[in-house]
Amino acid sequence: MLTDRKRIVPGVCAVVVLMLLALTGMEGRLPQVLVYNGTASVEVGWYLLLPSEDIDEGDMVVFSLPENMEALAVGRGWLPEGARLLKRVGAVEGGVYGVNGAHQFYVNEKYIGQASTEDGLGRSMPDMARGGHLVEAGYFLPVGENPKSFDGRYYGTVPLDRIEHKAMLVLPTGWLQGM
Repeated sequence: MLTDRKRIVPGVCAVVVLMLLALTGMEGRLPQVLVYNGTASVEVGWYLLLPSEDIDEGDMVVFSLPENMEALAVGRGWLPEGARLLKRVGAVEGGVYGVNGAHQFYVNEKYIGQASTEDGLGRSMPDMARGGHLVEAGYFLPVGENPKSFDGRYYGTVPLDRIEHKAMLVLPTGWLQGM
């Protein structure tokens, strides 16, 4: 019985992965319902795209950066032009966030991680003004799960109308990276 299960589980996983690859190959002919995240910013895997209604703290969202931050990310080679990001909503209207003097990033009094002063090539990172900042109506604070994530710790809040979809992890694949 256990031996059968050891053969069935990898087989089912392989079929699902092949189906996902087939769907991505049909891009442009089908509405996009899945997106793959291969970065360490949030959990690696396939995400189902959902309508971007009723955004709450903790939701995972796909969004585009404000123009000034996109220009920085593209100029430094971090992202291609027009890239969309996948991040968790760290705070919504009324939330408080900030970076303290020790470069520690906090959201609603919860420590999220360090804010780097330099990127991997030694260039200065955007430096948010110290102290607490309030998330205003019509905005959200994007937060990655990786301490090196290019997120709200560097560019602050983003207008809610930049959100294209909510996203829900349906097939985590990070475990495959160790194989």
